[in-house]
Amino acid sequence: MRTMNMMFRNFLIVCCFFSWVTWVGCGELDSQEKLEDLRVLAVRVEPPDIRASFNHFLARIDNEEIPSLPIFPETDVSVEILALDPRGGPLTLNLQNCPKPVGNACNRFDVSSLRSSFAQTDLDAFNAFFQPRFYERELLEEDLENDPSGRIPVPTYNLSFSRDIIDSILGTTQSVETLAPERVLDLLQSEYAYIGIVARNSSVDEVAQEIATKRIPVAIDPHDPLLLPILDQSFNTPEGEDLSIIDFLIPGATLCPLPDAIPESEGDDPLFQGTSTCLYPRPANKNPTLVGFNWLSEEDDPDVLSTEEKRANGEIFVDTRSEFTKNVAFAARAGEQIRLRPVFESGAEFHQVFLLDPNAFRLELVNRLEDFAGSHYVTRGSTTFLRGPQFDGNLDFTWTLPEDAQPGESDVLIIVYRDQRGGTDWGQVKVTYTN
Repeated sequence: MRTMNMMFRNFLIVCCFFSWVTWVGCGELDSQEKLEDLRVLAVRVEPPDIRASFNHFLARIDNEEIPSLPIFPETDVSVEILALDPRGGPLTLNLQNCPKPVGNACNRFDVSSLRSSFAQTDLDAFNAFFQPRFYERELLEEDLENDPSGRIPVPTYNLSFSRDIIDSILGTTQSVETLAPERVLDLLQSEYAYIGIVARNSSVDEVAQEIATKRIPVAIDPHDPLLLPILDQSFNTPEGEDLSIIDFLIPGATLCPLPDAIPESEGDDPLFQGTSTCLYPRPANKNPTLVGFNWLSEEDDPDVLSTEEKRANGEIFVDTRSEFTKNVAFAARAGEQIRLRPVFESGAEFHQVFLLDPNAFRLELVNRLEDFAGSHYVTRGSTTFLRGPQFDGNLDFTWTLPEDAQPGESDVLIIVYRDQRGGTDWGQVKVTYTN
């Protein structure tokens, strides 16, 4: 292992390790199977990943060799919230955005603390992004008859990630004259904007409030034309070695020479899955796009996909068509089983992560194919809560309906699909019981 300042390297590794091992979207929201009370199940942001320019930093660095260019991409996103309470009643949602986690659900965030950091700011746009949002709706008995899950009809709303908003998230609001090599590691990882959600039901005493937080990644592509000269720049380490910054941060790593494309899936090709020494461009993440569901017959094995499907789709069933839409209704008898396979518009996406090699205690660059996981929630009956390649092999599922359901009654199953980088989508299956 290359000799260097071990204390400094270890600090970088530990910080990086804890930043990357968290599965975005997995542990931040509810994970109970039964739909019985107030819940915030998911938040879908489209697109789910914000790309920033290195110019956010470069504009504040005094370096005549690297010209500052007016490259400040802005992104508009839509936000959709899946919240419900099958008990009904008067329901409210309070939404608050913040650039750093402040209190529970951003409840201690004060936008005035940021305004003073910007010399020239479009305050209307700034206030529009950080202003609290409030929704209220009373779910009546007829609403619950139509949808037993008690989904709260929260309007989809838009957010604009302008230059100033991204500055506040990246922490570039203060003047910077130098960019130390170790600071570059932060640039290669995601910062996050946060959406804090507080849901309340004023008609009940138990489970009257639910708090959830959604993270929106904001990151810079390592192949950003303004960042490339920095990563390739050589400097002298404390041990007297002359290294590029990327080689200093991840021993042996280089930037993939353009125009190399991001690799396509080739089964178990180690170039695609496993340790890499080549840092690829970082494509923006996409949400899983649920097309609908296919019916599984008694002869179908819900735990087996064909080898061709696994190789082509990373154990995710991909097609442009499905037998049923992603919001589907069936008539069924009490005690029956509903067996379905979700169908997605596209399969697993390629991405790279930094992981800790516990033997050498150093950072490694690892190629990954993301997995989808399905979280299942039911008003009645039973199903496996989590399904996915990392849990049960694939995303097929069985919903066993309750034996005591009466003709004319209804039940709902909601499935939330997530990838490891914050992408989200969901579908719903409604059953009305017959004789």
